[in-house]
Amino acid sequence: MEGKLKALLEFNSESILERQLREMYRVCDEIIIVSNQPDRIPKDERIHQIVSDRIPGKGPLSGMHAGFEAASNSYIWVVACDMPLISNQASILLLDEMKKENADAAIPYIEDGLHPLHGVYRRAVAAKIESSLKKSEYKVQAFLQKIQCQIIPEEVFIGNRMETSFVTNVNTPREYKNLLQKMEEYG
Repeated sequence: MEGKLKALLEFNSESILERQLREMYRVCDEIIIVSNQPDRIPKDERIHQIVSDRIPGKGPLSGMHAGFEAASNSYIWVVACDMPLISNQASILLLDEMKKENADAAIPYIEDGLHPLHGVYRRAVAAKIESSLKKSEYKVQAFLQKIQCQIIPEEVFIGNRMETSFVTNVNTPREYKNLLQKMEEYG
């Protein structure tokens, strides 16, 4: 993203991070940011902790591990820093589905793909994440195969009158620009 932190990109007059914090604060009583550049994260009273990867350089799974280890709650809503449209309603639905099935995680399946970085997990899977990392297994998708994962299809969200755009992420300047244009067009 041309050297910019994705979380700090402006989105509708606030940063992606500010929008995420606002959305998470509605349902979370503990918000932990995982960043290997903690000095670049703006101070905000809604953030309880900023932690860095304990096993650095291993991607999102390593970030999940650090966050899970720092968390005190039994259930964790994982959100990627580049997702400006996260949904607290979707997180509640995911948590309910996970509890109903007594699963380790609930992950949305939208537009023919899993979105584990807008998923809800039991904190107890932290040890399994650490085991995967120690075995040089760094892919989140592979980790999901090792736990009891409830996959929630797109139709469930639509049936509950939820937009599925909550899984949208921005990885490139072009994707960011396109999303801003789309948001401007649709208000």
